[in-house]
Amino acid sequence: SYSARGGLPGSSVQQMVSFSVQVENANAKHFAIALKWIRRVLYLTDLSTEAVKIAAQRLLSEIPPQIRSGPTICRAVSHELNFDATESNQILMNVLHQWAFLEELLKRMEEESGGNEVVEELEKIRNELSKQENMQVFVAGNLKNIDDPMKTLSESLCPPGAAPDACETRGRLIKDVSSYTVRSHKMGRAVICSLSAIESSFLGITAPGVGAYDSSHASLLVAIEYLTALEGDFWVKLRGAGLTYGSSIQNSTESRLLKFGLFKCTDVAGAVAAATQILVDYASGEAKISGVGLENAKSSLAYNIISGVSTKLSAATDAWVGNYLGKQVDYDQWLLSKVAEVTIDDAMHSIINYLLPIFDPKSNIAVSCPTNKVEEISKYFTERGWVDV
Repeated sequence: SYSARGGLPGSSVQQMVSFSVQVENANAKHFAIALKWIRRVLYLTDLSTEAVKIAAQRLLSEIPPQIRSGPTICRAVSHELNFDATESNQILMNVLHQWAFLEELLKRMEEESGGNEVVEELEKIRNELSKQENMQVFVAGNLKNIDDPMKTLSESLCPPGAAPDACETRGRLIKDVSSYTVRSHKMGRAVICSLSAIESSFLGITAPGVGAYDSSHASLLVAIEYLTALEGDFWVKLRGAGLTYGSSIQNSTESRLLKFGLFKCTDVAGAVAAATQILVDYASGEAKISGVGLENAKSSLAYNIISGVSTKLSAATDAWVGNYLGKQVDYDQWLLSKVAEVTIDDAMHSIINYLLPIFDPKSNIAVSCPTNKVEEISKYFTERGWVDV
């Protein structure tokens, strides 16, 4: 299998570009073949005006169904609210920006010299990305039977015509590629988007979260697991009440954003009010965290952490990606030990200090909904205290 994408494989890190190939290597020959394919992409593929135009037209043809998708628009708008539009790849690569960009690109290519100018720009981008000092290489597999894998790797990724000593240039450790580095930090905004093609609503509320090594990270994860578990408070009082098909709470250590989401929601105002009330009940002491429920949440959370690195490849990939996020190689073990130490008081602290503020007017809100629901939802959040709706 092979892929090319913005971001690192299997992660939310978007401030990089990656090419990946996965091959069987039983006879120790496919390692060199995989590198040959990557070399062809990086250095030996000719970019022509016709090929670029066809690619742009194909990408443009894929946009109409995306802009009719509730989850896609809600996610794109949420990124617009939470990240810097001039720096974040999550914004620049989303469907809203790509639509206008591709249309403008195709118009340029219809001009007399526009096609050649576009190709030249793409060549400059490729040349910059494919410089060895800008590359970070990740190889996972059984390398015991491969003769001098480092030499094969270096030669395959050496630009054509480059001097041999130039290909031995030591790379640099790339840092600050997490989404947190391109956050906008402007809060208290709400955007309600009407889509005539959908029958239910999608919502995302974002508020400040915590980093990977924050002292409250483990307790926040346990509190989220406790509240959103099967037959837990959110399941019973939101889905069980028929307010929404699905709900979620997630903390991203990569962007340090805490997000509450509603999926296929029939009553946005009712679902948000019910979710708020759940947290208020715990914060006021009317609802109590049970010891048994807490231990079940910790066990479920531990299973999820372990299952995420249950294979050799997933464990190796997780450790590699963690380097860019400031995580040490033993991060999962450290997190498991912290999860085991979480008490009821710790979980309550996270509910009061992190989860309850999600529904404060200082958070950002993105909603995609049917046309006839816009006024109702807008009025609800305005009455709740959001000014910029």
